[in-house]
Amino acid sequence: MKRKEMRGQAALEYMMTYGWAILLLIIVVGALISSGALTPSYFVSEECYLGPNLPCNFVVYKEFATDANTNIIMNISNGFPYTIKITKLDITLQEDSAVTGGLDSNGITLGSGSSNQKTIVVPYNSNINSMARFRVDITYSSCARELLGPNGECSENHEISGRIVGRVLEKTQ
Repeated sequence: MKRKEMRGQAALEYMMTYGWAILLLIIVVGALISSGALTPSYFVSEECYLGPNLPCNFVVYKEFATDANTNIIMNISNGFPYTIKITKLDITLQEDSAVTGGLDSNGITLGSGSSNQKTIVVPYNSNINSMARFRVDITYSSCARELLGPNGECSENHEISGRIVGRVLEKTQ
């Protein structure tokens, strides 16, 4: 009879020890979930990638929470050792290729090492603090001295694609 009582006590001690550990684990996981630390957008890093010779910075924002457009301020730098002329810059929503914003028809001329900032409006009704993913298509002309056309115009169009992934912010006044 004594031996059966001891087995019950051992089982109860086992349950209590691991029960407290499991309860603590449930509390920690619950706290992480409620803080938003385990949401997929928490793990996605923001980036602007157009290749090694066109470094860029960006801000994705909305004027107001009810605004139907999403704005992207892009700062593109020229890392080439010669001047380039960007003739086309289209930003397309990754989830819906019909949603596109772009550069005005004047283009951007960037000397070697210089940068330019443009605001591009994309007709996309994003949510504040959501992650937005865009595809960037750029066409640029090389203005290297040895590649200039007969009238001194930039020649040899090049096309590159990149991406922008960022959190949508609300514009602060």
